[in-house]
Amino acid sequence: MTKLIIFFCLIISSSFLFSQQEGPSPLGPAEGPKQTELGFVFGTGPSWQSGNLFASCDCPYFENGYGFTFFIGTDYRKDFSDLFQWGSLLGITFVGSTASYQQRELLTFSASNGQVFKDVPVLFRQKAQTNFVQINLIPYLAFLPFDFAYVRLGLNVGYKIKSKIIHTKELLQKTVRLENGEVIELSLGNSNSATLEEGNLPESQTFLLSLFPSFGFNFRLGINIFGDVSFAYNLPFVDYTRRGENFKLNYWMVLLNLKYALQLRH
Repeated sequence: MTKLIIFFCLIISSSFLFSQQEGPSPLGPAEGPKQTELGFVFGTGPSWQSGNLFASCDCPYFENGYGFTFFIGTDYRKDFSDLFQWGSLLGITFVGSTASYQQRELLTFSASNGQVFKDVPVLFRQKAQTNFVQINLIPYLAFLPFDFAYVRLGLNVGYKIKSKIIHTKELLQKTVRLENGEVIELSLGNSNSATLEEGNLPESQTFLLSLFPSFGFNFRLGINIFGDVSFAYNLPFVDYTRRGENFKLNYWMVLLNLKYALQLRH
């Protein structure tokens, strides 16, 4: 992964240096102006958990969580050549996941006659909701085989500004029948649900790194105004928290981009 990051940074750096060489040279005429665009981006899509998240109590781990992702930010891009552009996205990402499972716990009850019954199964649902807020910088290199379509490879560098977990336990039975036929009504406090943990997710990572490939389509709205719709996938390299095993949040998004051309190519 380290070699991939170094290679990607070299590509972006080289793209930036070559993009500055627009003046005339002894070998030929000056290049034409390179199109430069600045855009406002909004994106959303599903997220899903890979790996396991451990609970704070002596409970089974959480897996197979699902949620949603939202991104809002800006996009700067500039021509590198006739077929390539370099640029970067900068914004805030909200990504979350909810995982749950049902579990029968063996409890002890006393009947009205004082008789004690042990190991009576009662059904509960355990649920964990995790939410992360990140500042993301995504430098990328785009290949444009056509004016209206492109493919793009980006490196998503995230800085966590907030992480949260809410772990709840819900009672799924209203009554339980004892072996002597007596029926006992059940409750969990004043309701059928209790919060076992709520607050910052312990041992969460501050810096996150992901591969961010995408493909998209451009369309013109005015002389200097363009629209852009793209489909992006986030493939994380780093675990989101150490309180788990390979716990990561993957997601894909539909990104809508409204762009203004600061400079048009001829």
